Amino acid sequence: MIEVKSPFGNLLGIRVTEWTATDVRLELPLKADLRTISGTLHGGVIAALVDFAGSMAGSQRPEPGEWPQNVVSLSISVNFVGRVAGDLVRIHGWKVGGGRRIYMSSVKITEPGGNLVATGQGAFKLIA
Repeated sequence: MIEVKSPFGNLLGIRVTEWTATDVRLELPLKADLRTISGTLHGGVIAALVDFAGSMAGSQRPEPGEWPQNVVSLSISVNFVGRVAGDLVRIHGWKVGGGRRIYMSSVKITEPGGNLVATGQGAFKLIA
């Protein structure tokens, strides 16, 4: 696992399992405080995962022990597809285009068995 150096990512409990220059894979164990009163994963957490994975997908993985350049989100959209029944979600984000500073990413959130939870897209900007 790659250490998460983002305070917000740590608050959520995000784990980075793979990270390349244009692709990231994350996992999130589902704690009780990330769920709604009915027990499903909160939509705000899903949106945060789209933002987190989308931004990481285009910010090249740094040297071990470092964290990437600062990234700001320009826009994100989330498509809520299914409920979460289990205790873990997997997040896959990948860069789909852009230039040196502004790029676009897509994100897919699933349960380990393949149940699709959400998809999303975003535009992000690398800043100095």
